[in-house]
Amino acid sequence: MPGEKLFVIVFLQISLLLNVNSLVSAAASDLLAGDETLIDQAAADVTGDAVTDQIILYGKAQGPGGGFSNINVLVQDGANPNSVYKTALSGVNGESGRIFVCDLTGDAVNDVLFAVNDATTGIRCFGSEFKNHQAQILFTSEEKNVKSGELILTGDNNGQTLNVRSGTKIQLRLNENPSTGYVWQWNGFDQNHLQLLDQQMLVPDNSPAMVGKPGLRVFTLVAQNSGDITIDLSNFPMWKTQAEAADNFKVTIHII
Repeated sequence: MPGEKLFVIVFLQISLLLNVNSLVSAAASDLLAGDETLIDQAAADVTGDAVTDQIILYGKAQGPGGGFSNINVLVQDGANPNSVYKTALSGVNGESGRIFVCDLTGDAVNDVLFAVNDATTGIRCFGSEFKNHQAQILFTSEEKNVKSGELILTGDNNGQTLNVRSGTKIQLRLNENPSTGYVWQWNGFDQNHLQLLDQQMLVPDNSPAMVGKPGLRVFTLVAQNSGDITIDLSNFPMWKTQAEAADNFKVTIHII
């Protein structure tokens, strides 16, 4: 009977869908670390090779109170399941999240949009692309707070956390009086995310009357590669230790 055939077809389609979802969930659990939890998932070609990829939204569960921290997206390459591409977002927290697949850039390749609901900040959206098998963040809800072009840092920025785009030139200006022996020294330098272009000492005047007067130590840097870094310096003489520093400067930079 036609009705019976339709019922069987629908039943088989639902069964197949349930089986596929079970397989995707199993694959997701295999790709996540022990402290990471699946939030949402989808299946679509997002690498542009016409092969369906697995898209997984995940985070670290926050215990009985619910919610997730360090939410990110990973894509398992459908053509090469051993290849996994992850976004490099940080500090994204929320109670829940959803994945949406759409072409955000108009290049005929699907991108990944995910929304996170947080009781404090509300709903935030993040866009990423995985074209040509590379993860790249397209935008975040904090887009208006992302610096690009050139960023000038002074002592007033000490202790802050800032967002910049890769390729942004950063000029760090700190008061220094080298005649006292106290100079700014780096407490580690992340060469993977920072390139030092130049450093110089600027003084108000080069006349003898100005000898011993303070000036500005200027470091010119370029942010590169997405990730989180810390610009960390201390002001102390070469013959002393960091613990004896007269001043410290530390800024956290999130590069997207």
